[in-house]
Amino acid sequence: MKATTVANLNTVAFIVISVASYQGALHGQPWAGLIVFTLLASLLLFVTAEKKERLVITVVAAIAGFILDSVLIMIGIYKPLVLSGGIIPDYLCPVWILALWLSFGYTLHILRHILAKSVLIAPIAGFIYALFIYRNAHHNKLVELSDPIMRNLVIIAVTWMILTPILAKLTSMIYKGKGMQNAGK
Repeated sequence: MKATTVANLNTVAFIVISVASYQGALHGQPWAGLIVFTLLASLLLFVTAEKKERLVITVVAAIAGFILDSVLIMIGIYKPLVLSGGIIPDYLCPVWILALWLSFGYTLHILRHILAKSVLIAPIAGFIYALFIYRNAHHNKLVELSDPIMRNLVIIAVTWMILTPILAKLTSMIYKGKGMQNAGK
């Protein structure tokens, strides 16, 4: 399969997983995004040339994101209003947010070339993406940002501004210069 087709399929999968995570959480099924991620990632793995590398960066990003969000919750930056339904303890990152981190990590396979073009792209993208995600989650009453809301939103965005380039660099190291020509079989 052509690398551009694989990239397009991954983009669609990322959107579908994000929607399933948010909508599942909104409708009392916080695990929905995790199920959709598992199904789509399994299917896309068949058309991925570097399976091991892709799985490693996905797991690393998910662990880093899980820890980051758990710390943000524990120090009171935000409070998840939709919990994991007993799957994960309530004081840790909820399963629907973990699904988003898994999806982000899985998508780094495709994003690695964009994020590597400039040292500014990854931190700026992380900052903006975090503002969008957490503001949207707050607006949809999936999370409650603690007061002062803007300060805490900026704290979250700065953590993403730091973590995104680290994950991007790690992704580049894991792929060791492999080009997009190897994205598909």
